[in-house]
Amino acid sequence: MGAQVGRAVFMAVALRGHVLGKNYTNLLAWSASACVLWLVGAFLDPTARLVVWLVALVVDVAAQRFEFRFPGLGTAPMHTWPTDPEHLAERNRGVFIIALGESILIVGFTLPEPEPITVRAIVATLLGFVGLFVLWWAYFALVGQDTQTSRGDASTSALRSAFACAHALMVAGAIVVAVSIELRIGHAEADPAVVLTTVGGPLAYLGGNILFLRSRTGSVARARCVAATALVAVGVLGLVVGHTIPSLVVGLATVAIMGTLAVVTQLTSKSSSPETAA
Repeated sequence: MGAQVGRAVFMAVALRGHVLGKNYTNLLAWSASACVLWLVGAFLDPTARLVVWLVALVVDVAAQRFEFRFPGLGTAPMHTWPTDPEHLAERNRGVFIIALGESILIVGFTLPEPEPITVRAIVATLLGFVGLFVLWWAYFALVGQDTQTSRGDASTSALRSAFACAHALMVAGAIVVAVSIELRIGHAEADPAVVLTTVGGPLAYLGGNILFLRSRTGSVARARCVAATALVAVGVLGLVVGHTIPSLVVGLATVAIMGTLAVVTQLTSKSSSPETAA
């Protein structure tokens, strides 16, 4: 919260008299409003805290949707925010790498918990590392494609979708994948929590992929839509027969789908058509 508000204060002062100074003043008003809710929620009981924090999250998200319109300040339309696609791409790649690194640490810390360490736990951990690897592979095979010269919308609004919204989904997916690995290490059966996190993580990641490609290339990511459909099928099947199959089976099926997608993306990455490479 301090970084969010502090950044807006600094930029509003440093750029006063410039259009960006006004933009950051509007951003400051929204961020400060959300910050009040975050702070108030911290002093409430858990149930009330969750409600207040959800409202704070809605305020943060709604700011962009309403073009940072604030009483007495007017609006800060997206087209008035200058952007650099390469800079945004580099920053978001770094954030995704950090998310994967944190996920690896979570997996590493989880393994010693079963007493004693079983063969199944070791296999689940190794499968988890493979799953994180194919997530990394699928991501960098994707962002290595030439999307900068594509026919998609190059407006600030489109870049926001590609590098803010889409990458937030991808990072969330990587975190949920780590949670699913932790659950599979501790649970032999594919109970609903295991199935939902095992499938939900890659699905969130693919949702980010699809939004990214749609924003940057204007194309429909067909391969990723097929992979998402396959993941949904695995999830439904897992929920139906989950207690009769090992949790490793669901994990293996998910890794196989994402691994296949990574291979397909890599093999088509040099294609001249972004649509085929997707």
